[in-house]
Amino acid sequence: MNIKQKILNKFGYSVKSIEDRKDGLMGDSQTHFQIQIKNKESKKAKSFLYSISTKEASLFLGLVNCIYSDRIYIDYDEFKGLGYDEDSKKDDKIYKAICKNNQKAEVIGLNDFFDSLTDEEQQKLHEGF
Repeated sequence: MNIKQKILNKFGYSVKSIEDRKDGLMGDSQTHFQIQIKNKESKKAKSFLYSISTKEASLFLGLVNCIYSDRIYIDYDEFKGLGYDEDSKKDDKIYKAICKNNQKAEVIGLNDFFDSLTDEEQQKLHEGF
């Protein structure tokens, strides 16, 4: 079974287009969505904000990829080294948003799912499938 199917077997989702993000983290040139991810086994669900500048084939899989990629940034100093934004206040907001998403992913079992993947599957997920 490929990684996309594995994700879709474990998690359901719903997508809602939103006009703008109240957290102010993404620009006006992007399209914004609220995506709810639900663990099909535990029935736990959490909503995530997701913004893109181009139309993706799957918003849900794009969000899962972002959560997977960002989950390693639990150390603020390591995160700061990435140079997300020169404005330290905005940088702080981005870091806090990543931490909040990491907590949500933990509640719905997404982190456990990531940990259960083989090295090859994790590599495919990291590369964006």
